[in-house]
Amino acid sequence: MPEVLLVIGIHREELAFGDQVADLIDQAKIDLMRIPQGISHARTGTDDGFYFETRHREIYLQLHQQVKKNYRLIIDLHCGRRSNGNYAELFSSDDSFIACLNEAIKENGWHDEVRVIKIIAERPGPVYDVLNNKEQPKARTWIPERVWSDSNYRYIGLEIYLVDEASGSVSEMEFAAKLIETITQCEEQNLD
Repeated sequence: MPEVLLVIGIHREELAFGDQVADLIDQAKIDLMRIPQGISHARTGTDDGFYFETRHREIYLQLHQQVKKNYRLIIDLHCGRRSNGNYAELFSSDDSFIACLNEAIKENGWHDEVRVIKIIAERPGPVYDVLNNKEQPKARTWIPERVWSDSNYRYIGLEIYLVDEASGSVSEMEFAAKLIETITQCEEQNLD
């Protein structure tokens, strides 16, 4: 059984892109969890902020219950929109993993295409300005801390930015698959 899990469809609008990327990865090495009834990005109604945050938290807590002690690495694939596409952000709370990812970015010449961001706990005080900070960029997340900081596995959030959020080009899918391969290589290096 593979020790790496790719999760697609947490947001239902991203499922089609996730399916296409999943077709490009080696599923003998990476398991796939497809969530066909994920939450929607769309928010409607006056109270939907509360309900959206609750659904978001609950889907991640269910994911956590299903994967803990079964995998070493969870890759949570998402996609967003950016006018020139082929851009990605990787999110992790693990400093050694972040160092490996930053090194891989240098080796692949992805300085302008990929940014690694450290997930931090929600605490009072400022979050570093990721555009002007010379240190490792940091961000808070709505994902429950027990998911991204669990000692049984590493959580990596992967956000791929597409020119057209509804579909994704072949090059964007290949870019996502290459990043997933790079993430799994960093996991293998961290085992040594």
